[in-house]
Amino acid sequence: MLLESLCKYYDLLLENNKENLATEGLSLEKISFCLVLSRDGELLDIMDLREQNSSGTKKLWRLMLVPEQRGRSSNVNPYFLSDNEKYILGKDDRANYKCFNSFKDLHNQLLGEEHPLCKFLNNLQPDEIKNSQILKPYWDDFKSVNFVFKIDDAYKYLHNNPKLISLWWNYINGEETLEMQCLISGDYGTVSKLHTPIKGVRYANTSGAKIISFNDASFESYGKKECYNAPVSIKSMFKYTTMLNYLLTYNTNRIQIGDVTVVFWAEKIGKYENLLLELMNPTDLSSKKIDKTVIDYETCALAKDIIFKYTKGLKLNFKEHNLDPNIKVHIIGITPNNARLFVSLYERNTFSFFVNRLAKHHQDLEIIGLDKNLSLSLILYETISKNAKNKKSSPILDQELSRSVFTGNKYPELLYNSIISRIRADKIINTTRAAIIKACLIRKNYKKEEYTVGLNKDSASTPYHLGRLFAVLDKAQEDALGKLDSTLKDRYFSSASSAPASVFPALLRLSVYHTAKGKHGGYYESLKLKIMDKIPEFPKQMTLAEQGDFVLGYYHQYKNFFVKKDKSEGGNA
Repeated sequence: MLLESLCKYYDLLLENNKENLATEGLSLEKISFCLVLSRDGELLDIMDLREQNSSGTKKLWRLMLVPEQRGRSSNVNPYFLSDNEKYILGKDDRANYKCFNSFKDLHNQLLGEEHPLCKFLNNLQPDEIKNSQILKPYWDDFKSVNFVFKIDDAYKYLHNNPKLISLWWNYINGEETLEMQCLISGDYGTVSKLHTPIKGVRYANTSGAKIISFNDASFESYGKKECYNAPVSIKSMFKYTTMLNYLLTYNTNRIQIGDVTVVFWAEKIGKYENLLLELMNPTDLSSKKIDKTVIDYETCALAKDIIFKYTKGLKLNFKEHNLDPNIKVHIIGITPNNARLFVSLYERNTFSFFVNRLAKHHQDLEIIGLDKNLSLSLILYETISKNAKNKKSSPILDQELSRSVFTGNKYPELLYNSIISRIRADKIINTTRAAIIKACLIRKNYKKEEYTVGLNKDSASTPYHLGRLFAVLDKAQEDALGKLDSTLKDRYFSSASSAPASVFPALLRLSVYHTAKGKHGGYYESLKLKIMDKIPEFPKQMTLAEQGDFVLGYYHQYKNFFVKKDKSEGGNA
């Protein structure tokens, strides 16, 4: 289903002449330099094809369609008309220049010794080329960069010659002779022995990893070797690998959720994918790091409108925005696993289904003080210790969180437990953490109680009111004594949220001193007594779910101190 959908999407983009979409014999690669040669094979110049990034601090490669690079199945495996510095110049090619010699031999075989490129390669001395006055200024930049070639009096790059592309396509597929029924298309065709690696998945091999591969005899059966165990035609293999590599190349069709690389597409050309991206990964317009010249303000506004209307129980008029709610959308999560890629998530449903799922996700997170829609990366960041050297979230949590968001299921227990643990460890209860606690409690629904955006004075939860009470005691101390190195929250929050009976009596006695000294002591005493009326007793122990209630009560009450109150509201609890 997944590979078939990728093939169909390839056909759709090809039909719509999508820019930079590779056709048979080509692949989209990152190119940094072009070597300009004379007809006699002399190096005349080098063209720096890199482009400045948006901040102007770094030069980045340029994407170009070159003869297909199907991955290196062995340590030495040259590409055609484009490769890196090790193969083209012999730089850092220590084993008797095996890479360089293989590149030279391949081109002599396919182009002939009289071709300008072959003349250049045959005359090149790898141990002397670094002294070239043309290459010397760029020599230190030649680190895992790709080159292309151009003949001086030719208008196009050498790899743009259709005859050479056809020559390469026939060469790389010439050894494939076995014909079987393709598992993707159902048609009979020549089976691809090896599949092109998928590049662009974070933490996977930089040279690419494979979704389909049989690299050990234990994976094989019925006497079939390698990918003949799962016969896929060359044509289908090219389509699904090209499509997946294409989607991973551009930021418009992918987001990162920790270890999980999420790729998505819609079965129709339009603004569907841009809108889904904005809902998955909201743009923080207040960030100084963002390049405001590339922001799609229209999509940002539409995404906010969707979330607002969903929160208020209103329906979005899809037709008003030229959107078809029934268009099918595909979302996959890819996780690196050594030399392979593991598909940890695959969801296929209508556009309106995923829009509602993502809007519900943001609605569950809505809380007082939150002035922006949270990205999944920000949620995961809160689970990481601030003292950790490796700022990575749990790979298991990454996968479970992505599933819960796109399926609408409960948020992972690991997310909830991680946030509670972080709060108990560092005593920080910020807006993001409170929003996560609220969202988890809503989907747990362990008391079938409505969790509100702001302060809920009518809550039936004792842990919630205990949290409110602790916030009053904390604020009373702050107003009486000012900023302290060790506050009430720093010293007692963990025990107050887990074993209230052991600490609250002492804290209440201490608070009498703080309210007597503070400017607003009378207000805090009144509020304290009204909250205590809602607490029948101090529990000896509280469960993790109840500790989340406590955190939410603390956050709501503390935030409420800074909300401008109506005169009629007074100090009612």
